[in-house]
Amino acid sequence: MKKIIWLIGLFLLLGCSEEDFEPALDYFSYFDFIDGNQNWEVSASNFSEKLEESFQYELIHRSYFFDGNNKTTLELKLKELPKNAFVYLRNNIKGLKPETQYQITFEIDQQYDFASTLASSPNIFNYKVGFSNVKPESVLLEENDQENKIALNLELPNSKINYNTITITDDLTNQPNNEMRTLDNFDNPLIIKTNENGGFWVLYGHTINGISNYSILFDTIIIYYDEI
Repeated sequence: MKKIIWLIGLFLLLGCSEEDFEPALDYFSYFDFIDGNQNWEVSASNFSEKLEESFQYELIHRSYFFDGNNKTTLELKLKELPKNAFVYLRNNIKGLKPETQYQITFEIDQQYDFASTLASSPNIFNYKVGFSNVKPESVLLEENDQENKIALNLELPNSKINYNTITITDDLTNQPNNEMRTLDNFDNPLIIKTNENGGFWVLYGHTINGISNYSILFDTIIIYYDEI
């Protein structure tokens, strides 16, 4: 593992981007968003079907000025979402051995941009990070005696999908809104078995706690994987 981390540091110091070492090195996937969204997508779940048309959220590629430099970022822009809705990003990691177990860790650098019209901004964000050999999708869950609900396919009742998650808390209390934040699971890695195509899916999301007029800016996302 130390050798792998050393190699990662060497490649990053040389200024390599994702295309320089994937899939040649099956150790990690590096997303810096210099050339666009790099296949990241956004979706939402855990809300009544009748509310879907009123949603306002999007994933955009943009440039911004930070710490004296112009940077590019992936921006998750949220404006109109109901309380308790779950908003998530997803991407597909490819090029690994089929039906093989890997230990997965991640490192995410991000910051927040809260609308100036907000009387107060959220202080606590609880992020769910999940890995699955099936694509995370929002599906219609029909209820006989209740309103139909949009749900996450990975979390349907009686689901047998290979899906492992961890919750990471980001506490912004007494922190500046524009500070770069780093979230990781180095102390608690997860295990995933790749699908028959040698891939797995990454999910990264959080639940709306009542205020949804803000953006999350992703500077880099790095997914590390070790065969076990």
